[in-house]
Amino acid sequence: MQYYVPSTKRRILAGCIDQLIIMIPAVLVFYPNLKALFNTSEIKINIFVLAAVVCAQFLYFFMSYLLAEATLGQKLVGQRLVAVSGEKLVGVQVAIRVLCDQLSVFFSYGLFCLIFFRFDRTHLSDWLAETKVVQDEERKVPAVRRAIVCALLTGYFCIDGFHNFYNMVHLTEIQGIHLILHVPLKNRTAISLSQ
Repeated sequence: MQYYVPSTKRRILAGCIDQLIIMIPAVLVFYPNLKALFNTSEIKINIFVLAAVVCAQFLYFFMSYLLAEATLGQKLVGQRLVAVSGEKLVGVQVAIRVLCDQLSVFFSYGLFCLIFFRFDRTHLSDWLAETKVVQDEERKVPAVRRAIVCALLTGYFCIDGFHNFYNMVHLTEIQGIHLILHVPLKNRTAISLSQ
């Protein structure tokens, strides 16, 4: 079957759609804690609920790729995931890809910015899982390598991701089955005064 290098704009749009899809249940689960942000200096989150949200994210991507070869966002923009070898995707490839994508907790969007470095628009998750995202229709404009954009965005998002992760760990403690995030008073006051 003939397939083409995916459009970068469509790939980013598909990622945004998927992030919105997985964000809706997370916001519904954590909504009471969002209100507590303005009332107290502590936010308590049950570790099991947090683990369930992370597992739901993993299952969304894993089952979408395994059963349909595309997430809902990718389906809407006409893209899908294929094995580099041309064979059918197997569970191990999909699991490796999805687990590697979950590293965005540490690297923010730095891993995804690597798509600008290669003509075939693959990134670290694709390299490790030996997969690639493709589209069935030909691109209107040929893919161009953007090494400077890639280096700047990857560097920025990796540093930002590490910084945010460090701050989250620094402000967090575990008591019983609750993960407690301590919100600094100066940030909480600044937020409430700006409303």
